[in-house]
Amino acid sequence: MRRELIEAAKDYRYLLNRGYPQKASLNIVSSKYLLSLRERLVIYRCIHSSNYVRSVLSKRGIPQEGDLVVIDGYNVLATIYSALHGEELYLCDDGFVRDLLGIKQKASIVVDRDFIDAASRILVNHLAEQRLSIVLDAGVSHSGLLAQLLRERIHGAKVVTAQRADKELLLRSSDGWVASSDALILSEALRVFDLGGEIARECSPRKIIILPLSIT
Repeated sequence: MRRELIEAAKDYRYLLNRGYPQKASLNIVSSKYLLSLRERLVIYRCIHSSNYVRSVLSKRGIPQEGDLVVIDGYNVLATIYSALHGEELYLCDDGFVRDLLGIKQKASIVVDRDFIDAASRILVNHLAEQRLSIVLDAGVSHSGLLAQLLRERIHGAKVVTAQRADKELLLRSSDGWVASSDALILSEALRVFDLGGEIARECSPRKIIILPLSIT
């Protein structure tokens, strides 16, 4: 990992902690440290304000038997996909593991039936004692088909598509847990669970890159 990326991350958090907007802060550090597009994405997805980090850490936990777990479908599937295919993953400053897949790559997941079969088995094994609900973003291509495939493979799970997947996740998880690494969702949810990260640690622990930054 380039030292410039670590320095950029420190400066980015410094700016966020002082109220600068994300986009402006990202532009500043990207220009200063000549970040690549991938490094810029790492900063954007993995570094947050200290207040945000403390808030998320205070809500994080592990669901117990019988608890409801509402899964951010494309978000968690993308992390599992990255883990199974040896893609880089990052342990971010809020303790959540994140992938760097773009929206087009996430949309292509549905055509990989072998992956859907494998991911479904993994989810069933990890959440055998919990009640499951999966929310898919209706705006992503073939979401209806993916919902059908998941219903067939994960018996008992409620799988829905929604135009506002974030709002649907929060509504359905009011008495349960949200499984997602989306920062906006994590900031609003009451209880959060890093399901994708837990699976990645079992499937591909050596591919998880740790950003050496403490909370300040």
